Amino acid sequence: MVRRSPPQRKLDERAFPIRVKFSVPPLGTIGVAPDMYKWLESEVGRGRYAVHPTETVLWNAFAIHFVAVEDARAFVAAHPQLQLADGTDCVTYTSPYRRLD
Repeated sequence: MVRRSPPQRKLDERAFPIRVKFSVPPLGTIGVAPDMYKWLESEVGRGRYAVHPTETVLWNAFAIHFVAVEDARAFVAAHPQLQLADGTDCVTYTSPYRRLD
């Protein structure tokens, strides 16, 4: 019987306690990826983050997994052009805890 290890994305989802989801920009990540990875390497450091595609309610998205909340906050502040993939205002989102205004 062949044993296969789980995909790296699954391992990272279990290992990193902080995950921030971002919507993929209209023209894709090609315009933001080089600066994003450069910032992550210099400010956070290898082994303290991971980047993977992820699912959202409507949009294509990617998630950055962090070890520390401070790193996640600093990343969001340093990249204001990235939009959080918040689907809670989407009409297809349902939850018993959703605010009904």
